[in-house]
Amino acid sequence: MDRAAAATGGQRRASERKRGAQKGHKGSCRALLDASQVDSVVDCKPVEVFECGAAVLVLPDEPVRYQVFDVPPVKAQVDEYRRYSGRCLGCGKAHRAALPAGVPSGQIGPRALALIGTLGTHYHFTQLKTRDLLARLMGVDFSVGAISQAHGKVAQALKARLLEVAAHVGAKHQSSSSMTSCPELINQFEGAGNWAWAVVTPKVVFYSLLLSRARYVAIDLIGTKPSGAKPSGKVVSDRYAVYDFVDVT
Repeated sequence: MDRAAAATGGQRRASERKRGAQKGHKGSCRALLDASQVDSVVDCKPVEVFECGAAVLVLPDEPVRYQVFDVPPVKAQVDEYRRYSGRCLGCGKAHRAALPAGVPSGQIGPRALALIGTLGTHYHFTQLKTRDLLARLMGVDFSVGAISQAHGKVAQALKARLLEVAAHVGAKHQSSSSMTSCPELINQFEGAGNWAWAVVTPKVVFYSLLLSRARYVAIDLIGTKPSGAKPSGKVVSDRYAVYDFVDVT
């Protein structure tokens, strides 16, 4: 709505241009993949006899290429490991064969764990929705408890990398820090609301859900170690009181 129409409360005057792309507009479309990258090629030949009853001559020109992208049927890959038993001929002690190296102790493999972790974090899926999606998409019916355990395994696997990120945001470089309350996340033991902290650097973003927004939290996140030392890099903040330990420059 233009200013005149907004001031008078009237409707915006309809444009005289036709709907859709205007003359001279350069269209855009998905680029075709190279023939070596497609999974199948189907040659569509003209009809042998035209509607007038005469035969059709196939022209030697290049065909018009038309590509359709689709999702292949998804089915879970199930690997069965059969652990046979053995008995020592010397001492008579029995033992059972061990699983090959890299085989997880649970029933959820590494790629499925990665998918569950991605759905629960980047896409904010609840455990129930994750379970339903796996059942519908791959035909694998896990319990909600198994999905919860999978989240724990993913968190444990990412712990070392998370510590690297935490060390990076406290190093000598420029960072931005902020926090916001999360009243919907209540600590079940202390009855306190959580605070979502974010430390943003040119390379990474570090999020933390913590029980406090006190100064010691900001020092631990953006201060250099040992805890309490002032950061040597540049810190961008809203000058909330907890950032008073950072010199203003």
